[in-house]
Amino acid sequence: MDYIIAAALLSHPGWGVLLAILLVYDIACQWFKNLKSRALNWPLGLKLPPSAKILPAIGKLHLPGHKEKDYEQFNLNLIPGAAQVDGESWAREDYLEGHFSSWNEEKYTGMGGSLWRSYRDAVKDRNLQADAHRGLTENLPTKLVEEWESLCRLWENAEYPKRGVVNPYVIPEANISVREALKELEQKEELRLKSGRPSYHQITASAFITLALEIQDAQSSKAGSNGKSDAKVWLPSLIQKSERDAVCLPGVWEVEAKLQEARCYDSLNAIRHTLRIKARMMHFKNNNVRGQRESGRSRALINRVYAKARRFARRYRRARVAYMKLVGEGAWEKTLRVLEDDDVRSYKDPALVKTGPGRRGLDEEEQVMEQQAPQGIQLVAPDRTAYAHRTVHGTGETRKEHSWIWTAGGVIDTADGGEEDNQILRAEWCRSRARVKRAEEEVMLVREEMRRTLAFLQHMADEWGRWHLRWEVDGKEVPKSALGEGLEAYACLMAGFQLRLRTAFQDQWKKPLEEGEKDDDEEEEEKAGLEEDDQDPLSRLEGMQDEDDDDDNEEEL
Repeated sequence: MDYIIAAALLSHPGWGVLLAILLVYDIACQWFKNLKSRALNWPLGLKLPPSAKILPAIGKLHLPGHKEKDYEQFNLNLIPGAAQVDGESWAREDYLEGHFSSWNEEKYTGMGGSLWRSYRDAVKDRNLQADAHRGLTENLPTKLVEEWESLCRLWENAEYPKRGVVNPYVIPEANISVREALKELEQKEELRLKSGRPSYHQITASAFITLALEIQDAQSSKAGSNGKSDAKVWLPSLIQKSERDAVCLPGVWEVEAKLQEARCYDSLNAIRHTLRIKARMMHFKNNNVRGQRESGRSRALINRVYAKARRFARRYRRARVAYMKLVGEGAWEKTLRVLEDDDVRSYKDPALVKTGPGRRGLDEEEQVMEQQAPQGIQLVAPDRTAYAHRTVHGTGETRKEHSWIWTAGGVIDTADGGEEDNQILRAEWCRSRARVKRAEEEVMLVREEMRRTLAFLQHMADEWGRWHLRWEVDGKEVPKSALGEGLEAYACLMAGFQLRLRTAFQDQWKKPLEEGEKDDDEEEEEKAGLEEDDQDPLSRLEGMQDEDDDDDNEEEL
């Protein structure tokens, strides 16, 4: 310790003219006792200036552990010139450097796992976005899609500032007013009240089933009543299949099946139309309505519109259940899917991927334990969590998923709602296209990062190998002495470490993506398709810049 103190003082620019030296040391009470007598034996070049006055002190954090004897002599609060110095800066710096070094080591040795997870998530997101965008595109007129594609390319190729080109991502101002929307609702309500049900003397099967379905709709709109009008309407779908032929006339159940299928598609169209109206009203409210009273009225009106969408959703569910009972399972389920409450949303309100529970001091994330480190490679200290990583779930623009109702039932009617709705749909389609492009680029970038990581590890192994043959210190070759042999052994050790780490990364990246660990929420949600080449990212690392991704043939993860 004497040599360290003397050498540190010698390197000070004011060495030789120092008048006072404040030395803060955890055990200054012991070290300072015989300092003057020991200093007499120091080398001549390290002797303290005779004019220097040394003031020993103990850091404020360590001082409470000092004995009461001579306590005040080492108290920084009682030493003139100490100001508010606490004497613990070195300890904090050493503590932080220890953490930084540990995290750097974890990051360096954990790149295999982190890049593998990034690649897996990138492939999953790319396929999800591509599938959603493909479904939306297939249900739009081809001519309209080509026009929007041309607008996107013109915008992307335009130089900054992008003047004189149409911005395909902007959503135009809506011209609908709250009064007009209210007038439309009142007119439809008046027509419903004035409509009467005719009396049939001779009725066909289709008319009978249609009337029964109308009665069901009327009963569902009177929830909570217990009158005679709530008597159960025995449609063929409510009768057991084994008894249906004995109870119903031939062909009656087929008529109901045809009508129930049509009602499913009609209900989806009604939901989409109602959600378009809601989206336009929300856009108008957000841009034009101010004040608590007006906002409350607008919200009440918008809630009425959305209530109609939920009513159409209930009608769709009833029709789908009946159709299932009549025809059973089949390919039709891919188009007429189960309608959840979260699916009843506008194409302007895509769903976001769920976020994981947060942890103090970090972003929203979950900590997942990995496997043991490969043999011969110690990734972190034994008392630290090995292979810990953080999973941050995307919640922004790049993780949106559109509801399936906008891609079901054939081509979307772009004439419904006018030019303004078409422009809104255009903006959403263009943003969906952008999400696909960014997701594809992310897969390519992660592959390139993996390739460069392997190349870097090989480069470092080669560098350590060259140092093994010739070790220099300050530009001078170290002779074959004890120091030289030690440096040579260390170079061999580090070269082997880099190669083992590279091999471990390669082995980890060769395993299929579905073998990786999954969070609890991902067990049910991760069903995105993975290409055969995506299963082994290493097979695509070489020459990836000249390759194009093809997602047509996908397998279930």
